[in-house]
Amino acid sequence: MSTTPDDSLRPDLTTEVRVKVPLPLVIPLAALAVIAVVAIGFAQILLAVPKEAATMLAMVAAANVLGAFAYAALRPRMQPVTMAELGVIVLYPVIIGLAIAQFDFGEEAGHDTAAAETAGAGAAAEGGAPAGPTTAVTAEGLAFDVETIVLEAKKPASIELENLDSAAHNIAIYPDDTATDEALFDGEEITGPDSITYEFDAPKAGTYYFRCDVHPDMDGEVLSE
Repeated sequence: MSTTPDDSLRPDLTTEVRVKVPLPLVIPLAALAVIAVVAIGFAQILLAVPKEAATMLAMVAAANVLGAFAYAALRPRMQPVTMAELGVIVLYPVIIGLAIAQFDFGEEAGHDTAAAETAGAGAAAEGGAPAGPTTAVTAEGLAFDVETIVLEAKKPASIELENLDSAAHNIAIYPDDTATDEALFDGEEITGPDSITYEFDAPKAGTYYFRCDVHPDMDGEVLSE
């Protein structure tokens, strides 16, 4: 009497398990993830550099990407060395942006110019008389932290604006809240995080209106006493 051996009792036999990866789904998702990471990272670089440099870097990067893909489309069979060279061409604006953000190229010159302008304005006020007590104003979350600014009428005034937002802000003073007449004082716009000190002659005694010209909803009252 013969019996058929039961393979399930043989420890030397193993079962091979194959996992099928749905490549038509995985590849697009992975590509989208890579694109999102690159886009967000490049956006952070652009936010960290001066506005003029950010505009130039964005334009150069866009031109390089379009040029690289056009070149690749016209030459489907490229050597690995050629593909690496295209990658370097596409990435060099990102490298330049990182260098500018790391070493603050262009920022110090802008800050020195702004400081010189405000110092000159303060020296000119009242024949070079020093500015009065400094009023601190902080811009955060598209809002000022004060609703009223008090100045000494017809005296040198000083307002320090600290911008904690990535958006540009300034302080401008108008005769009234219509802001239709020419500004009595129009402060320089700064992009945060940054700060600037405005020095100017306060207007005659009265009630006035201040706002951010970039975001007019950020406003308040000026009391010149």
